[in-house]
Amino acid sequence: MIYVYLVSLFNFSRQDLASDSVVEQSMALTAICQLMGKDTISAFLPTIIKKLSHPKEIIRKKAVDVLYQFLCEMPEQTHDDRYMKALCDPDAGVMISALPIYLKLCKKEKSTDCDSALIPLLSS
Repeated sequence: MIYVYLVSLFNFSRQDLASDSVVEQSMALTAICQLMGKDTISAFLPTIIKKLSHPKEIIRKKAVDVLYQFLCEMPEQTHDDRYMKALCDPDAGVMISALPIYLKLCKKEKSTDCDSALIPLLSS
């Protein structure tokens, strides 16, 4: 019985992400961030990455939040450099949401140059 609900949630989330309504997209991104697990990451990842270039900053911020959640769930599958452009976003909220992703990747790669690499990125 629970599988019926999961399939419905999955289908409604995909429909809401494709909607023109910012509210529906925002709610879908919030639901994906909170409810989807490891088995659905690969299905949503391309759509979430497309949302990083959405004209509305709230959608970009929520897409970054979803990517962070995906990174925590499955770090090997979500390593993609395209979300690093969120660090250079014109909206400060999107930039702040992208910092935990950057720090998690720095810790994962055990890089000692994370701080020095971040300064030119943010000053450009």
